[in-house]
Amino acid sequence: MDLGFSSIPVNVYAFRNDKIRAKILNEIKSSWLHGKAFAIAPVAFANDTTMTISRNWLFVELVVVGAIAIGAVLLAYKYYRISRENDLLRKQAENEARQDALTDIFNKRAGLEKLSENIKLANRQQLPLSFVFFDIDFFKPYNDNYGHQAGDKALKLVAATVTENIRETDIFFRYGGEEFGIILPNTSLSAANEVAEKVRGAIETRGIKPEEPKDNFSGVTVSLGVAELMQGEGEAELIGRADDAAYESKDNGRNQVTLSRSVQGEGFIRNSVLIGLSAILTVGAFLFGPVAKAFAAGTVAVAGVGVN
Repeated sequence: MDLGFSSIPVNVYAFRNDKIRAKILNEIKSSWLHGKAFAIAPVAFANDTTMTISRNWLFVELVVVGAIAIGAVLLAYKYYRISRENDLLRKQAENEARQDALTDIFNKRAGLEKLSENIKLANRQQLPLSFVFFDIDFFKPYNDNYGHQAGDKALKLVAATVTENIRETDIFFRYGGEEFGIILPNTSLSAANEVAEKVRGAIETRGIKPEEPKDNFSGVTVSLGVAELMQGEGEAELIGRADDAAYESKDNGRNQVTLSRSVQGEGFIRNSVLIGLSAILTVGAFLFGPVAKAFAAGTVAVAGVGVN
C-alpha cells in the first residue's frame, strides 16, 4: 500500500498502531511494515529517553513528598509528646505545691485555700461547716526519745488512720509539725464531735509506737478541738477557736475532744437582749420621767452601747 505524505511539522506527530511506530525526521523517508493502516494524532512527541527521565522525576517527587509528609508526622508526634510531658510536669508541680511531702495529704497552703472556699460556700448556701484541729500528744519527747525517723513514721501512720476514718468529702491537711486540720462540710457541731471522737479512738486503738517503746509507752494519742462556723466568721477565727478547744483538751489530760464555746454567739444573744430592754426603757423614759431614763442609760452601758 502506497501512502503519500505532505509536509508535516517535525517532531510534532507520532504515527503508531499496535505494531508500527513512525518518527518524523527532517525528511520523511520511512518504509512501513505489515501494511496496516495507522492514525495520525496530534500528540506531544516523546522518545524513550524523555519518558524515562519523566518517570524518574515523578519518582523523585513522590519520594520528596513522602519524606516531607513523614517528617511532618514525626514532628507533630514529637510536639505532642513534649506538650504531654509538659502537662504532666505542670500537674506534678501543682500537686507537689499542694501536697505534704511526708504524709501525702494536703499541706497548710492547700488546706487554708480549701477552708476559705468552703466557708464562702457555707455562707452562700446557708449550710453548717465545722472544723477539727488536733495535734499529737507529747510529740517532742517522742522525737527526742526515739529519733526523727520514728517521729516521721508516727506522723505517716496518724495521717493514714485519719484518712481511713473520715468521709471522701472531708478535707484533711497538715497544718504544720504535728498539727492537723479536718474541714467538715455540711456538718453540725454535734456531728463533727462524733467524727472527732471516731478519729481519736482509731488513733488510740491502732497503737502507734516505736519498735522498742520505753516506760510502758502504749501508743500515740491526740488532743482535738472542734468548732462550728458562725455567721461573719473567717478562717482565722474558726481555726483559732478550734485550736483553743484543742489546748483545753491538753489542759484537761489529753487524748480527748473538746467543743469550742460559742463565746461570740453567747455575747451576741446577751447584748441583743440588753439592747432590746434598753430601747423599751428609753421610750419609757420620755413617758415616765428622769428616773426611768437614768436606768435605761445604765442598761445600755452594760450592753456596751452609748446613748447620746
